[in-house]
Amino acid sequence: MFDIGFGEMVLLAAIALIAIGPKQLPEVARTVGRVLRELKKAMGEVTDTVANAHSVTNNTIQKIQDDVTKSIISAPDAKPVVTATPPSATTTEEKNS
Repeated sequence: MFDIGFGEMVLLAAIALIAIGPKQLPEVARTVGRVLRELKKAMGEVTDTVANAHSVTNNTIQKIQDDVTKSIISAPDAKPVVTATPPSATTTEEKNS
């Protein structure tokens, strides 16, 4: 997890033993273990939530694509919708000249 070797871990344990003391070290280690476990659990929940949202989004997009494809296939003789064309830029420039 932290990419710590055995020698580094022994050095950290020795420093913790000196800094915290032999009586409080087991209690501190349990507390650190609980905190790390809770963080890992919270991270798992966040990962699951993001994965679920991603799945729902993909399903919605797939449904929309299917609906559009069905609409296109079911209307092969449909005529395009004609919309009013905006005036061209050249027409405006000709008026200004």
